[in-house]
Formats: sequence, C-alpha cells, structure tokens
Amino acid sequence: MNTFAKDFSAEEIARDWTLSDFDLEHISAFRKSYQLYAGVQICSIRLRGCFLASVQELSPHIINYLNSQIGLPVTMYVNEPTRRATRSQYHRQILTHLSFKKYDEKIHLELEDWARNKAEQGLFPHDILLLAEGFLLKKKIVLPSRITLERQINSWCSEVHAKIFEAIHDRLSSQLKRDLDDLLNSEDNRASFFSRLKESPPSARISSLKTYLDRYKKLEQITLEQFDSTSFSDSFTDYLFRLANYYNAAELKRFKKQKRLSLLICFLLEIRKEPLDNLVKMHDQYMLDLSRRMKNLYEKKHRQSRKKNKRAIDTVLKAAKMLVHRQNASLPATQDIIEAVGEEKLRESIKDLNEFKRLEERGYTDLLISHYPSLRKYFSDFIQLPFEAEEGSEDLTEAIELVRRLDSGQIKISPKTLSFLLFRKNYGGF
Repeated sequence: MNTFAKDFSAEEIARDWTLSDFDLEHISAFRKSYQLYAGVQICSIRLRGCFLASVQELSPHIINYLNSQIGLPVTMYVNEPTRRATRSQYHRQILTHLSFKKYDEKIHLELEDWARNKAEQGLFPHDILLLAEGFLLKKKIVLPSRITLERQINSWCSEVHAKIFEAIHDRLSSQLKRDLDDLLNSEDNRASFFSRLKESPPSARISSLKTYLDRYKKLEQITLEQFDSTSFSDSFTDYLFRLANYYNAAELKRFKKQKRLSLLICFLLEIRKEPLDNLVKMHDQYMLDLSRRMKNLYEKKHRQSRKKNKRAIDTVLKAAKMLVHRQNASLPATQDIIEAVGEEKLRESIKDLNEFKRLEERGYTDLLISHYPSLRKYFSDFIQLPFEAEEGSEDLTEAIELVRRLDSGQIKISPKTLSFLLFRKNYGGF
C-alpha cells in the first residue's frame, strides 16, 4: 500500500516535499515532461530511501505542491518514462545527485552485524526492521524491498536467539527444567499455572487473597536462585518475558525445548516480582474497603445513638438537678428523686449513656476487631511475606514481628489484647 496516497497537512507536505535550489537545478536538466517525475523520486529517495513505484497514487496535494516549485502547470497526473532503460538512467542520475548508493554486499554485512547486536540487546525483529531503515537512510543507502529486509532481519534474529536459547538451556538444572515444563500442564482440568500467572490480580476478597497467596507460595517453591542470568542483558530478559506473554501454554509446548524453557525461565524471573506487590495491594484494598464499611456502620450507629440518647440525657439531667439541691429541706430525698424520675427509666438512661460513651471512645475499633477472625483466614500466611518497610515505619515492623512470634508460639497474648494491638498498629498501611 502506498503511504503517500493519503492527505497530509500543509506543514507535513512542506517539510517532506520541498525541493532545494540544487534540486531544481538538477531537475531542469531532465526533459520537461519528466521533471515532475524526477521531483517526486528525489523527495521519495530522501524521505524513505527508495524510489516510489506507484507515482500515480501520490496525493494530488503533493503533486501540485511539486508542480508549483518546478514551475509546471496544475495537473493530477505524473508522467513517467515508459522505457525501462530511460527510467534506470534517471534513477542513476537522481542517486548521484543525492549521493545515495545502492545496497551491496558490503553494506549487507555491515547491516547484519548491526542487526545481530540489536537482537542480542533484546529488541523485537519488528523494531529492528524500523531502526534498520533509519540506519540505511542515515548512510544514504537505497533500501531493499520491505519484504527482503524483513526476511533478512528475521533470519538474523532467529540465529542469534537460537544460540542464546541453547546457552540458557545448558545452564538449567534437571529439576528446574521439569518445574518449567510443569508450568504448562493443566491443573485439575483447569488452566495451567503459566496461564494463571499471567492473569490480572482478582478483586480484594478473603477467598481471592487466599487463592493468590497459594499461587505466590507455589511460585516461590520453584528455585530460581541457582540460575545465572547475568550472561545476557536485562533488555533481552525483558524481550523474552514479553514474548512468553504473547503465547499461551499450548503454543509454547510446540516450541523446541531450548526456546520453550528459555522463554519460561525469563518469564518467571520477571513475573515473580509481581505477586508480592499484588498481594500487598490486594490486602491494602481489602483493609480500605473494610475500614470504609465499618466507618459507615459506625456513623450510622452513632446517628441512631444520638437520637436515642437525647431522652436519656434529659432524664439524667433532671435527676442530677434534683440531687444537687437535695440539701434544701423543701426538696425531696434521694428515694423520692428516683421515684419522681422513674427507677427503670433512670437505669435505662444510664445504660444508654454508657453505651454511647463506649461507642464514642472505641466503637469504630470494636467494629474492626469483630472482623479479625475472618481476616485471619488469610492473614496468618500473609504476615509471613518478606516485607520491607521504609525508614520511620518501626511501629509497623514491630507489629508484624509481634504476630509472627505469636503464630510461632514464642509468645502468648490474649486474642482480645492482640486484636486491639493489631488495629492500633493499622495493618492497612503495608
């Protein structure tokens, strides 16, 4: 498809299709009927390193912009040489004018070395292809056809990668090879572990946190520390990781073992960084949701309690006023005050006020603590994760260590006391 067939902005046309005085002088030597053709090909070579084959598909805006520079009348048609010899002669003259050279064996070898180096750095063949066009243009080399260049780069990349795959395969232990291949096997007629590792983290619920913790622990059981990945670049590791992400388990099984295991080991090296971060984010989200729900519940109870306690306050205030003035002989004694206010009503009011006082002081904390047994369904495993805290988070690290020591039986604290300490330390801040 001709990329010059679409419309361009005036700025783009001026940038890419403006002829210099030197160009115009060169074009004036051509036959007038072919001067527009020469102008088109000069700009095409300079812009993308090759002659434009389908000049009739060129945008009319570009054609008339070139005509205006050359001094030709407005036209919608580019007259081109019909004889191959004439066309070849014009092309040679244009290349000489622009100081461009044809793609030869020497530049082929130079491009091969350059492309292999890029492949070793972990660039995708498609990206190397785009860079190769710029590489040749910078050297003023006429580009071969896109298909030819793409085929060559794919071949070079395959050779480079095959050698690296072989080297990676040789460094893998027998056990690690088995573990990597096991990633592709389905589990209980479900998706493979490899497929599940590529899934986005689920919503923050206790069940999903437990499932994700199991996934993390299974991943940690695969020993990667003995594998030496320093012999190839981080960019190549990232390249293989992205490549592994592109394929599913069934497709990977069809690869040669060297390539398959290389993709899987680099996939694990990169993916193992994510589950811990995802677990922390999921826990944080769960705690935020829990805190929000309990905060709303607390505020609802607080509103209900305020309405209820208005009558209790009036009752207690009435009794208090009478007690303050009871030394006056004309006022009733304590028993008479209780009878006047109502003993049952007074006791109920005192009870309501005590409940409101507790609600004010620790109602929100009590609501959070009531959910601690549910939290422990995953938290006992979650607390064992290898956390690292920033400077100034000593309280948090102390709280983590407290729970670990309790779980291991090193210390014993009553559940009520522990629950209060945990939420005081605010585990939601991991």
